[in-house]
Amino acid sequence: MRLERRRAHGLVPTALGRELAPRAEQALLGAADVLTRPAPPELAALERVFVVRGSDESGVVLAPALAAAAAREAPRVRFRFVPEGDEDPADLRDHVDLDVGTLPPALPSDVRVRRVADHGHSALVRPAAPVG
Repeated sequence: MRLERRRAHGLVPTALGRELAPRAEQALLGAADVLTRPAPPELAALERVFVVRGSDESGVVLAPALAAAAAREAPRVRFRFVPEGDEDPADLRDHVDLDVGTLPPALPSDVRVRRVADHGHSALVRPAAPVG
């Protein structure tokens, strides 16, 4: 099957090449469409409730900053904080948009993780406190 023939001035499509050109163009446009990222959503028009799972401490720390950012950038976005629980990563697929906490030993490959902070815990004890 020849799609082009050599001529003195370069390559010239054969009858079959001319016949297949529109279908080939459609196939290439379809492939380009699949590979092109969609435009990000317009934040000001986004209307959604995001579920955030974490400890009470993470809610106290995150809620004010998230609310302020949403008020500025996406005023129709709301956050619902839910307590830590089973910590099953499968929940992230259906029920939880963001899980703030410690990492389990293994995560599914489709779960994205980003370390946002490291902190330790301290305990304050009065000098005369009973031990044991």
